[in-house]
Amino acid sequence: MPIFQEKARILKNQRVAQGVWEMRLQAPQIASAAYPGQFAMFRVRDELSPLLRRPFSFSRLNTADGTFDILYKVVGQGTRIMSALSAGDYLDILGPLGRGFRLPPKHAREIWFLAGGIGIAPFFGLLDMLRQHEIGFNITLFYGAATGEELVRCEFFEQNNCTVNICTDDGTCGFHGFITDSVERTCTLTSVPDYFYSCGPHPMQQRVMEWAKCNNLQGQMSMETMMACGVGVCLGCSISKNFFAGEQKIETGYLRVCREGPVFTIGDRT
Repeated sequence: MPIFQEKARILKNQRVAQGVWEMRLQAPQIASAAYPGQFAMFRVRDELSPLLRRPFSFSRLNTADGTFDILYKVVGQGTRIMSALSAGDYLDILGPLGRGFRLPPKHAREIWFLAGGIGIAPFFGLLDMLRQHEIGFNITLFYGAATGEELVRCEFFEQNNCTVNICTDDGTCGFHGFITDSVERTCTLTSVPDYFYSCGPHPMQQRVMEWAKCNNLQGQMSMETMMACGVGVCLGCSISKNFFAGEQKIETGYLRVCREGPVFTIGDRT
């Protein structure tokens, strides 16, 4: 798949939740080649500091007008610089990169989305992709955040006929606890899903992995990790194959999240 480097024009850059911003950019080559679950590497300004590019997953893609959206949380120097940019500014972007989401198997009728924090970002585009294929299924979203003020655009999923289960660490909105607690609790009350998609911080994904293996589930997991190059050279984003090996931990070697991922298939029975 081709990788492009473009000077992307910012069309909007606005705060959408506590500490969370949404940016829309015009980059026709990248937008036309990308699909949900992939990411791009952003150079936040034309100076030596910060030196490295920052990775951001695509939120929504619009190939017709050559634009895409990203969601980002302001946590350090790079994202603080980004939050100060305005419509009409430009960013140097490299992408699309990595492996994105694939369609679920044909038998899947009950599909769960598991999103932790800023891990909600790729699910907007994923939902668009699934709806475009007009496959008959029900989607349930489990969406967790530290507090209710950090939740982003829940109404988008409700308006698209998803069942939405909100979880917050402090109990200010929805279920009081971690998303994985809500998922496991729901599994004991109802049936398990036919298929799942998951994106969130590493501790959440570890519990999701345990839950999936315990229930013999199929799905796709998008892994979050720090990246330096984004193209598989520096190996800084590598994770052990043991993460996906289950309790026996017999796998050896590593997987590069930026190349073999960021989306990994779990429990593939094909």
